[in-house]
Amino acid sequence: MVRCSWICASLLWGAACTSAAFSEDADVKVRYEFGLDSLRQEGVPQGTITEHSWSNSTVYPGTIRRYWVYVPAQYDAQRDAALMVFQDGHAYVRERGEFRTSIVFDNLIHQGAMPVVIGVFVMHGRVKAPSEQALDRFNRSFEYDGLGDNYVRFLLEELLPDVEKKTATDGRPVRLLGCYHVSPHNTYTGRLTPAMLDEILLSARVMT
Repeated sequence: MVRCSWICASLLWGAACTSAAFSEDADVKVRYEFGLDSLRQEGVPQGTITEHSWSNSTVYPGTIRRYWVYVPAQYDAQRDAALMVFQDGHAYVRERGEFRTSIVFDNLIHQGAMPVVIGVFVMHGRVKAPSEQALDRFNRSFEYDGLGDNYVRFLLEELLPDVEKKTATDGRPVRLLGCYHVSPHNTYTGRLTPAMLDEILLSARVMT
């Protein structure tokens, strides 16, 4: 993998940060009016989203997590593609949620307003409960708020290599060549890897 420009998109998601089941059936009430780029437009090719899981972590042993991969229609596996990774991925990947990332990506890529970008939407890990009478232990705070390079290593050494083993729904291989990348949950994490990181975009919800 060549040097990347990293983009961080993270969210202080409050109660929704727990691993609620991902569902496209439930509409989310929003507090703002969607612009045209957040709505499906006639004639705009749609990318595909596939869902996966990761349970073989050595950085966070014993954890399991879900993640989704968005591949735009314009993606060519023989050419460099940018990459953007989102924490709390369930919030960003939902087409009828507050962010509608895949719709925005489809529209902006079609307009030429942004490059071809592969999106990886990853959840925090959780440790399975020992019985049905107990709840899973969420690893979110440990991963997102902890100091050190664990989360960066998890992304670079574990998650992204697994992403590159996947294919789009039409069989195109996912190759992360040149990339905009990723999303450490806090800026401290991003600063640990200046050789790989040019940019951080931090989105945070203020709780009152």
